[in-house]
Amino acid sequence: MLSKNLNSRLLVALVLCLSASGAASANTSVIIGNPSSWRLQMYNGPAVYYTGSPCVSGSIVMDPADTTDRGKAFYATVLAAKASNLKVLIEYEVVGSSCYFRSFGVDSVQ
Repeated sequence: MLSKNLNSRLLVALVLCLSASGAASANTSVIIGNPSSWRLQMYNGPAVYYTGSPCVSGSIVMDPADTTDRGKAFYATVLAAKASNLKVLIEYEVVGSSCYFRSFGVDSVQ
């Protein structure tokens, strides 16, 4: 019963996070992966590493112009996907030597 309750809460959190993610621009690339091997860290905003992106250490970070709430939604989405063994879709844009996430969400059940 506890597991069903936790899964229900994670599903609600994911739906809220997905509704908070913004639309992707035309210059984006896409990664769909299992976040269990990603490193998730919080600096001035969330950052994920070892995603397979072309940036240093496969990093994708929050755009400095993005909102704190959207950063929290991204962090929560990745954490919930890790806990639920779900894939994450990240659309990102390469700007200089940085990769910034533009859109994100849960892709599918493993």
